[in-house]
Parts: sequence; structure tokens; C-alpha cells
Amino acid sequence: MRFTTKRSLIMTMLTVLAVWPLVHRVLIPWLDISPWKGFGWAMYCVPERVVLIEVTTWPTDRFPLDEVDLNVSPALVRAHGLAIRRRQVLGRWAPPDALARAILAGQPTLSRIEIAIEERGLDRKTARIVVTGGTRFEYDRADFPSL
Repeated sequence: MRFTTKRSLIMTMLTVLAVWPLVHRVLIPWLDISPWKGFGWAMYCVPERVVLIEVTTWPTDRFPLDEVDLNVSPALVRAHGLAIRRRQVLGRWAPPDALARAILAGQPTLSRIEIAIEERGLDRKTARIVVTGGTRFEYDRADFPSL
């Protein structure tokens, strides 16, 4: 490889390395993904997103999923952990479909469920953990024909 080619390659790599933190800083809030992904250096300044899941079932019963005895079904334990982890990493891009399927599969008497996800994160102005978002998902047993 010629000297000018090597020099161009190194300069390109250094430019990308210098510019990437700024690009990462813009992409993370825009895409609502975890700052811990994507080789960003600001990740060490942001605590991991806290995700709380609450399920409402029909016949009516409302409970935070963390307080339920999850030892009843290993599939539900896995689905719950996966739903939280996916939401922490992918933000709004990760609906809790697998969790809904696991709940409905484990409880044949339920006709419908609603999963409410609350996210907490760092408020940059006050440096406190606050509610940063929340979404509700409704699932009917008919949404999963294989159940």
C-alpha cells in the first residue's frame, strides 16, 4: 500500500472516530435507543433506563408484574425479563408481544390483557430520575390464533 493511501485511510478513520460521538449524541434521543449501544462514549454518564411493567387483565385484575409470583411459569419469567431488557435497549421499538403471548398462554381464562410500560430515566435539567415515557398495549386472545 502506498504512503498516500495509508495516510488517507488513517485520516478517514480518525475523522470518523472524532465525529462519531456527536452523531451518537444526536441519534440516541431521536431513535429512543439505549446510549449503551452503538459505541458511544456518553453511555457512562447516563444510568440505564428503568422499565416498569403493569398488566391489567379481563376479567378485571390489575397488578404490577414485578409483584406477581413469577415462579409459576418459567416461560413467563423469561418473557418478562426479555420484555424489560428489550425495552431498555430498543425503547419504543420493542413492543411486549412475547410477554402478552406468555401471559395469555399461561392463563386460559383471560380474554384480554393490557400491558402498561412506564419508563424512567435521567432528567438532564434536574439530574433526577423521572418518568420519561409510557405506553399501553392492548392484546386480545384473538391476536394470537395459536393459543
